[in-house]
Amino acid sequence: MPSAPPKHCHHPGHPSYTGRRCPLCAKDYDARRGTARQRGYTKAWEKAAKSFLGRPENRLCGCGAPATRVDHRTPHKGDQRLFWDRSNWQPMCERCHNAKSMGPDRGGWRPGSGGTPAPAPGGIGGSEFPSEGVGTGGGSCAHSPGKWDFLL
Repeated sequence: MPSAPPKHCHHPGHPSYTGRRCPLCAKDYDARRGTARQRGYTKAWEKAAKSFLGRPENRLCGCGAPATRVDHRTPHKGDQRLFWDRSNWQPMCERCHNAKSMGPDRGGWRPGSGGTPAPAPGGIGGSEFPSEGVGTGGGSCAHSPGKWDFLL
């Protein structure tokens, strides 16, 4: 099987590459982005997300698949108030979450870009769970026709 021709990065001095991204650009992006822990995804987040997904109304993604991720409806970009605001959370399956995350909000918060991750308020979370609208199919999925219209 023939291999793809090498691609050229638009940055001067970067080598040709055959993968998905220029290796030098990818390394620089990853260094600027910071680790998941630096972006606020701590043990407290894991505990709160597990609790959120354990509630009956949050067990399914808008597409009907089992929810395995907690998505921030509005990207928090380092704002801890928005990060921990449970009314900003929605249950999603991995496929829908990945499709949404690769959209216009890709990248999110980076260290030094404003907003400093801090411990979860009160230990594990912010406001109380909303009584409706989350996990009830109100959000929708990237692989369901007519849904996530903002990705089109």
